[in-house]
Formats: sequence, C-alpha cells, structure tokens
Amino acid sequence: AQSRDPELATYIDALRCQLDHRQALPAAAESCGRLLRTVSNVTTDVIRAIGHNTLSYYFYREGDHERSQAEVERALSIALTLVDDDLLATAHNLIGLNFATRLRPRKSLVHFEQALEHARNMAAPEFRMLIELNLASSYTYLGRAEESLALLQTANERPTTHLYPTRSLVVQSM
Repeated sequence: AQSRDPELATYIDALRCQLDHRQALPAAAESCGRLLRTVSNVTTDVIRAIGHNTLSYYFYREGDHERSQAEVERALSIALTLVDDDLLATAHNLIGLNFATRLRPRKSLVHFEQALEHARNMAAPEFRMLIELNLASSYTYLGRAEESLALLQTANERPTTHLYPTRSLVVQSM
C-alpha cells in the first residue's frame, strides 16, 4: 500500500526493497529503484540513513561495490550526526563487507571492529553474530587464528547459529 506521507512511503520502500531483494523477487529492481529515487528527498535523518544502508546492501549484493560504498558513506555520515549505534553498526558492517570483497582485510577489520563496538548494545543478537562472523573472517584472512577462533566459538554457542544452516556451516568450517 502506498502512503500519502513521503517519509513513510520511503521507509516502506526501504523495507520492500530489503524483502524483495532477500527473496530474489523480480520486484526488487523496481522497489529498490523507487527507493533510490526518493531517499534523498526525505527530511527524517533516520529514514534517510536506513534507505542509504538498504541501497548499499542492495548494490553490494548486485556486485556494484562503488555504488554500495557511496550509499553506505551517505548512511554513515547521517548516523554519525545522530550518534545512533544501530545505524553506525550497520554502516560499518557494510563498509567492512565492501573492503573484504575487495580483498582489503585490514580496512575491513577496522570497520568490522567498529561495527561490533556499536552492536554491543543492540537488542538483536543475530546481527551481532553476523558482525562477529565477518570479523572472524577478517581475522582468519590476516592469520590471527586465536582471535578468529574465540569469535567463532562464541557464535557456535549461540542458539541462533543453529537456526540458520548456512551460518552454522560457516562457523563450523572456519
């Protein structure tokens, strides 16, 4: 349902973009395209940051790392003014993913560590676990096995890991 309120409509577009893309629906290109057209016009900083983070992840998953990086930098600049740990954790995690994909593990490590620091107070342990797995991957790549194993052990002990077969496999294989 479309909203007459442009702020709410953009937030709905961000959610729709996330859901459509995660489910690999053909509508993802349309909903994410609509979000791309409207997000810059939003005056509510939180919604704008969520929109830019959403687009960053969309472009990341589509393999367009330059656009992903540009969107996450917009989100990070907004999150820094709001001092919002959830938005900061999300932005730093996305920046870390972009650097990890480009095989720049030291830069990815810095951002994953910052993401984890901001995520410590988040209510969603699943998101902290994803950041820990990303951080463990960077530690592994840099030959820091003890730090990687400590994070993987913590992740393996969490019941949420076992709800997701892929995550469980990643934890066990690393």
